[in-house]
Amino acid sequence: MRPTTTPLTAVAALLALAALTACSDGPVDAATAADTTPSPRRSSSPSVTAAPDYTLVQETHLDGPGRWALPAVGAAKAPLAVFTVPAGYQARSDYIWTHDEAGLEDFPGQVLYRSPTRVFSDPCDTAAPTQALGPSVQDLVHALTAQQRTTTTRPVAVTLGGHKGLYVELTSDAGVDFARCGSGDGMSLWDSGGGDTARVLEVAATDRYWILDVEGSRVVVTATTPSAATGASVKRVTDVAMSVTFVRP
Repeated sequence: MRPTTTPLTAVAALLALAALTACSDGPVDAATAADTTPSPRRSSSPSVTAAPDYTLVQETHLDGPGRWALPAVGAAKAPLAVFTVPAGYQARSDYIWTHDEAGLEDFPGQVLYRSPTRVFSDPCDTAAPTQALGPSVQDLVHALTAQQRTTTTRPVAVTLGGHKGLYVELTSDAGVDFARCGSGDGMSLWDSGGGDTARVLEVAATDRYWILDVEGSRVVVTATTPSAATGASVKRVTDVAMSVTFVRP
């Protein structure tokens, strides 16, 4: 008797049956389930910004020790200057100062961070004509050297806080009558944009200038001591100035 189904037909039928079984609602292989199940979405946590390790000097009075930051008066785009300050120092506005030497309380050592925009030709006459101040470090050195009633040392190449520039020392000439200079307030050496930004010496003193190019801004870190200051006092003030680092807030 001839079979009603050939062997090939039977194989095809079995394959079809297997396909139907795979598509049924029966149990699914665990490995297959793991491959096809969407992974759970991870929740994103907000990034945490570390608090700065310095205090910005503002109108609140600060007492050392600490790490204090000054903005560059006259150069809004310049980074902050951060100084490591020991005990015996104070700060407010844009000044850091100390009264740590007996007998010199009327004129403390000072540390400043500014960007001069004009150097007065005659610091006892701010109305006198002044030369336009160029933008470079060397331009400022030239203007200070040409100033009347002060003496500026030859510039020395320096690197401070990772930035290159020139170092000079400016002293008031002997015989300057500070009580008669200007309006009687002292010698106005330069200013940083007008208003109440003039750098004024009220007694015979030495300004030590680190004139730097910091990210495209010409800035000056200043350490000032009176002419009568001892070497130890000068070192304390200059050590603070030379501790500077520059940071973006």
